[in-house]
Amino acid sequence: MKSIAITHRGCERFCAEEIKEIIPGAKNLKQEETAVIFEADAEDVLKFCYMSQSAIHIFELLSSFSFKTEEDIEKEVKKAKIPDYKFGDFNVGCIRIGEHDFSSQEIKEDVSAAIIELTDKRVNLNNAQINFFAYVYNNKCYFGVDLCGFDLSKRQYRIFTHRDAIKATVAYCMIRASGYTGKETLLDPFCGGGTFAAEAALYASKFSVNYYNKDKFAFRKLNLLGDYGKEHGSYRDCTEFFAAIDKYADKDKKLKIISYDSQFGYVSSAQKNAKIAGINKLIDFGKVEIKWLDTKYEKEAIDIIVSYPPFAKKDNQKVIEKVYKEFFYQAEFILSKKGRIVLASQSPDLLKKYAKEYKFKLLDEFSVWQGRMELVVLVFGK
Repeated sequence: MKSIAITHRGCERFCAEEIKEIIPGAKNLKQEETAVIFEADAEDVLKFCYMSQSAIHIFELLSSFSFKTEEDIEKEVKKAKIPDYKFGDFNVGCIRIGEHDFSSQEIKEDVSAAIIELTDKRVNLNNAQINFFAYVYNNKCYFGVDLCGFDLSKRQYRIFTHRDAIKATVAYCMIRASGYTGKETLLDPFCGGGTFAAEAALYASKFSVNYYNKDKFAFRKLNLLGDYGKEHGSYRDCTEFFAAIDKYADKDKKLKIISYDSQFGYVSSAQKNAKIAGINKLIDFGKVEIKWLDTKYEKEAIDIIVSYPPFAKKDNQKVIEKVYKEFFYQAEFILSKKGRIVLASQSPDLLKKYAKEYKFKLLDEFSVWQGRMELVVLVFGK
């Protein structure tokens, strides 16, 4: 099955790494801006749908093409080969990113018209058996069958959050950028809603981020597992499929994940979110100010620091500079010799300034986008 995973701009390499990790037999991986195309058996693709922490949408890719006009999209969709899923009614979803002289709704109507011509089926907005999807990114369109049916980046556990919270998918990619494997001691000293700790715990324990979303998956209506089983002699329904993956989860695993913040409200939110996610016992929570980190840990006791520290604004720059200075002073003591610091920021120059003051080296720098907001991710080492 040829498939595509949509992710955040800047996160493509981490999405590709996750595909290779979850599906070792994946073939023909190709990274494009905001997307990773790959091929794998249907069952493996559905496993990726269930386990992925980096993807926003995943669908079976039927066609991808460049276009100049709205009419080009409908013409190209008409050339696609619609799989024989023996479906009745259908619906069409669309995400459109870029400057265009047409709307997402117009694309839905164009694609629906093309599918009606190809299949003689009808649109059902409320209870469709199959959901087609058009992802329009600048002058490129990807068309396929939506396998998930919901936005994978919206975590069910993120109930208690705040305005400047980082996306869970971006947090996961930053954790991967740190080199975290589950064996290291990982600290988030500005935890907010606890997203970094939760994503690290889910990854290390192999507990699916979609454990409580099983009923939402669109692929349940497509009988892909049944078709796969008939061909391979291992028929399983969806309940058995999920159970076979869940048996590898280890929520009793001994992990060293620490989630701190100076504000009790944030620590409480992080604890509640982790409990909703089902991994609160894997994380050490605490109300700890930055200046006391060296009293909590021995020299070089921390392997990885991943965080989204508060960013500087016109009215708080002096306060934030003091926080950054104290952070790197403490990090110089508690971080191991081969340790890594991964920080997301809207004010990266200030972080670089104080990292340099305490002799940290900038090992990597890249941008990721949360919608239209650019975040600069900095990776430091000693």
